[in-house]
Amino acid sequence: MNSVNVSSDHLNFIPKIYDTMTNSGNWPNVLDEFAHFCGASDGTLIFGDNVFPEISSRLVTPNFASVVAEGSTYDEQFADDEYRAFCVVKQYPPQTWITDEEAFGKPVDEIACTLYQREHFGVDRRAGAFLNETPIWFDGVSLNYKLGRGNITDEEAKVSQIFLPHLAKVLEINRPFALLKNRYQAILSVLDYFDIGVAITNREGEVIIKNHEAERALDDNNGLALSRENKFVLRSSEHKNQLSTQIAAAADTKNPDEFDTVLAVPKRDGGLPWLLEVTPMSSLSGEIDGAFSGAAVFITDPSKKEVISTSGMEALFKLTSAESEVCSMLAKGSKIEEVADTRNVSPQTVRSQVKALFAKTDTTSQLELVRLALKVNLPVKRVT
Repeated sequence: MNSVNVSSDHLNFIPKIYDTMTNSGNWPNVLDEFAHFCGASDGTLIFGDNVFPEISSRLVTPNFASVVAEGSTYDEQFADDEYRAFCVVKQYPPQTWITDEEAFGKPVDEIACTLYQREHFGVDRRAGAFLNETPIWFDGVSLNYKLGRGNITDEEAKVSQIFLPHLAKVLEINRPFALLKNRYQAILSVLDYFDIGVAITNREGEVIIKNHEAERALDDNNGLALSRENKFVLRSSEHKNQLSTQIAAAADTKNPDEFDTVLAVPKRDGGLPWLLEVTPMSSLSGEIDGAFSGAAVFITDPSKKEVISTSGMEALFKLTSAESEVCSMLAKGSKIEEVADTRNVSPQTVRSQVKALFAKTDTTSQLELVRLALKVNLPVKRVT
């Protein structure tokens, strides 16, 4: 697909996507503006989760809300057809637009649900796309085009590619917060329910909000601490500069690929390193501190083995019982030789199992496996 000219309107819209992290009520308007950029009248965002179905939801643009509210008859008649089309779209690469004709495998005039939508909703054509490729969750977006408008054009599809990676990234970041909101009816005020450290920083890296786990990690002064200016202090200037760069990049929210890197910070006592993951956190309406632009830094201590669970990964990724056991030990910091001794097998056998494990989970290192385990089993404390 050829490139598209990125305008100031496009760049100004991207921070609004990240603003939904602290202002979830903005999603309908953000989705409405995204649909407008793509030439559509309305849109729908699917937030689906196989591990935590209670946080699954559907968001729609304001004008389409009344249609959805009156859509019980439609759902009763066409739920099975929509599900089959849903499965077809899922087979395509992420962030690829699929039209009704492609999803249903027939001309648009022969699609029963489309004929119904023409008559009752004024919708003639639809295009849908999944945002990510993982068995853990299924996030997607669809666009509605009015009667006589036609399908999404190549140019509109190109424009959408400016925003789709950001939508995918924000929905991924939002999952722990969505689970917290569902369980405790709050977001930032319940950061203490995370079993990992969470620190909210401004663009300059100044920590302005942190939970108890972050305070514990920073107070230990074990290779990670806070300066008098409330900025991160790491053991080496190289790691400190890398973290500052990642925070600034996250605050700018220009390239989501910049936010998919975990920084391993050595501890002073020589134990397993801290894992620091930086993600965007912006609040255009000033919920935190005026016109806020900053980042969330997630601090994981791999030595806290009770935090990292691989429960459910055997079924999700079709692991053998041996691979599942190896997965659990690796995620909790064990070395190849330790796994071999514990399981009474040779290191070469373990290496073969690790190779198969990485292939099935689409990971390439012990570090990536830990991150995957944290995604499957969100580190949120349960209320007893």
